Amino acid sequence: MKKALLIAEKPSLKRNIESVYNKHRSEIPYEITFLEQSGHLLTLKMPNELDEEMSKWSWDHLPFHPEEHGGWQYKVIKQKKVKNFPTPQERYEKIKKELATGKYDFVINAGDPDQEGELLVRIVLASLKNKLPVMRYWSNDLTEAKVLEALKNLKDDDKDPMLVNLLRAAYARQRSDYRVGMNLSEAASLKMNGRVACGRVKTPILS
Repeated sequence: MKKALLIAEKPSLKRNIESVYNKHRSEIPYEITFLEQSGHLLTLKMPNELDEEMSKWSWDHLPFHPEEHGGWQYKVIKQKKVKNFPTPQERYEKIKKELATGKYDFVINAGDPDQEGELLVRIVLASLKNKLPVMRYWSNDLTEAKVLEALKNLKDDDKDPMLVNLLRAAYARQRSDYRVGMNLSEAASLKMNGRVACGRVKTPILS
């Protein structure tokens, strides 16, 4: 029987899927080991982490494009330990260690069924240079019947056109946010002689 490593976007989703799996184990044609993230484990490196010259803001540095400074690079989010809750670093290392065992036939991406959910697990797998096939758990319904249906009908995360384009769109949004925010924030701060944060005009529109 094939073995899968399922990585859920968050602990609550992992617990829900695992509960259904354990209840209907005889109906699932593969064994699953469950791990979870806590949403974002990685974040894009800041301009000064890609190029030391960017530590001092200057008009001469603008516009800043990561492609000209080694490309888009990620780092694990640093977070202080709170009680017994695993930090992003600990969760990341656990996924890394499990992938390195070599005992799995494929990975199951159990991110939320949206653009952000598609990206969160995939960037972790990419940073760990995962070579295993990736299948997609796809459901926003947490009822037992729908969770079971999703487990029985995994999508090919590497070949399904909808999922491939969803991941591309997620990267495009994330990188556009970064490019606009980093450049406009520095330019506005230089112009106004004070620290100014710029980005997408999201809050007032949503409000």
